[in-house]
Amino acid sequence: MQIAFFEIEPRDAATFDSLKPGNSLRLTDEALSAGNAGRFVEAEIVSTFINSAIDRVVLDQLPALKLIATRSTGFDHIDTALCAERGILVCNVPVYGENTVAEHVFALLLALSHRLFEAAERAQSGPFSPAGLTGFDLAGKTLGLVGTGAIGRHVVRIAHGFGMHVRAFDIAPDFDFATREGFSYLSFDDLLTTADI
Repeated sequence: MQIAFFEIEPRDAATFDSLKPGNSLRLTDEALSAGNAGRFVEAEIVSTFINSAIDRVVLDQLPALKLIATRSTGFDHIDTALCAERGILVCNVPVYGENTVAEHVFALLLALSHRLFEAAERAQSGPFSPAGLTGFDLAGKTLGLVGTGAIGRHVVRIAHGFGMHVRAFDIAPDFDFATREGFSYLSFDDLLTTADI
């Protein structure tokens, strides 16, 4: 198979060594685009990340393409309708990093609520003064969450661990999950007016 990998960091190149027997691999740090797709006309498989916009112009330059494997959860950078028309399979990584992203949400919430960025900047630039660095606790605050998919579900559970109240908006609400986890869904506008964070 002719396989082209896009948006590859040099440190990650060895990851693909196991695919070499029986395949022809091309690795690049570039995103797949209309400007470079013509250099990969023989590709039967492309593996991309989120900066590769795969639209009609790109697909028209890849006549041998059978599979697009995006190394991301999201796939809105790919024209999936056109791929379906052309019989090109598209796959993603639907549960990639949900714990990591949810935990990062709280790392940022804690940094902001306790003004850690400002405190660190003052500590480095000196002289340090704690004036104006009073933050607030997350406990008792209402978290407004947009989306309760895989990542959002982890955010709900972590928020409860901090003693937060959770309200959420989702275009496809899961009321059973909300009941089990003790939160409620609101309209988007109500969420914005109700949430503390």
